[in-house]
Amino acid sequence: MYDYEDFDDDEEDELVPIDLPSPELTFTFMISQFFIEADRKEKQVNREVAKVLDKVFDKHGDDYSAVSVVGYLSRRKGWDMEILLEKYEVEDYLMRAYDLFDDDIWQKVLGTTAMSDLRREVFALSQTYLTRAVREVLGRERPSNSVTGDPLL
Repeated sequence: MYDYEDFDDDEEDELVPIDLPSPELTFTFMISQFFIEADRKEKQVNREVAKVLDKVFDKHGDDYSAVSVVGYLSRRKGWDMEILLEKYEVEDYLMRAYDLFDDDIWQKVLGTTAMSDLRREVFALSQTYLTRAVREVLGRERPSNSVTGDPLL
C-alpha cells in the first residue's frame, strides 16, 4: 500500500509535463479505424450523390430521371437491372385487398423475409439463365462446335 504520512500538501512544487510513450496501435484499433473511415466516406458519397440526383429529379421529374439513372448505371457498370416491384404497386395492392393505406408500407415490405427470398430466387434464376444465354450465343457464333452442358459443373 501507499504511505501518505510523509505527503505534504503545503508544498507547491511546479508540475512538469512528462512525455508518455505512444500507445501501440493494436490490430483491433486499426480495423475499427478502417471501418469508421469507410463509414464516413460512404456517408459523404451518399450525401453528394443525393444532392446531385435531387437536382436532376427536381429539374426533369421523377419518372424520366429514374429511368435515365437506371439506364446510366446499366451502361456504366455493365449491369442488367430490372425493377422487380414498385411502391405504387404495394400501396395499390394494400388498398384493393385490405382497404387500407399505410404511408410506411413500402419500407415495411422491403424489410420482409418474403422480399429477401424474392431477391435470392431472382439471383439463382439469373445464374441459371446466364449459362443458357452464354450457350445460346456460343451456339450461334460457333455452330460447328456443339455447346452442351456447363463446363463448370
